[in-house]
Amino acid sequence: DECAAILFTSGSTGVPKGVCHSQGNMLRSARLFIKHFNLTPEDHLYCLAPVHTASGFRCLMIPQLSDVKITMHQPSIDSFPVLIQAIAEAKPTKIICGPVFIHHLAVYGHRLVQYMDSVDTLLCTGSVLLQQDRNAVEAEFNIKVLNYYGQTETAGIQLADQPDSRSRTNLPSPCDGVRVELQPDENVHEVFQLHIVAETIYLGYLGEPLRRRTRLNTGDLVSRTSDG
Repeated sequence: DECAAILFTSGSTGVPKGVCHSQGNMLRSARLFIKHFNLTPEDHLYCLAPVHTASGFRCLMIPQLSDVKITMHQPSIDSFPVLIQAIAEAKPTKIICGPVFIHHLAVYGHRLVQYMDSVDTLLCTGSVLLQQDRNAVEAEFNIKVLNYYGQTETAGIQLADQPDSRSRTNLPSPCDGVRVELQPDENVHEVFQLHIVAETIYLGYLGEPLRRRTRLNTGDLVSRTSDG
């Protein structure tokens, strides 16, 4: 019930807010991430997410639960070619990245294949992943691109692809222990508000009374597919 970390939102809906998480929330999020992507001590995870984000902060917690090797991105690396060289030298097996990194790989194509030969999986989060970019990277590099979805308020990952089950046009499926609920939107027919029910929901925003929560209205609007 106690705040152990404050991660600030990006401010896309107004003024950035401090999201308060317990140590238990962040450890549960790290445990879920390890389990979902089947990380082992043989894996080397290269994290491009800044430390102040849920994905970045989680990488600081993973070593408490697993012998997975972690390399955090250095902010001083501020160009794509230098980043690719750093990745080639580190030889990671998996990279946490965003859609922009996937897009750059798709544009450069075969010229970068030799620099990425240790990588088997790209774990993409943070924004909408363009399907044509994913298709191009998977075809050219023979690397799996897995999409995962979450908010700072949920300690990150809640819905995620798996290596043998990737959603090409829809949101990924819920992770183990996560439930999705769709609430009808009052203003638009056949559009729903996406609610997440999980054990990693934040305690509250900085300045508010903090308490355990199990549900979050993400603020995202979705439609329902034929299979639910």
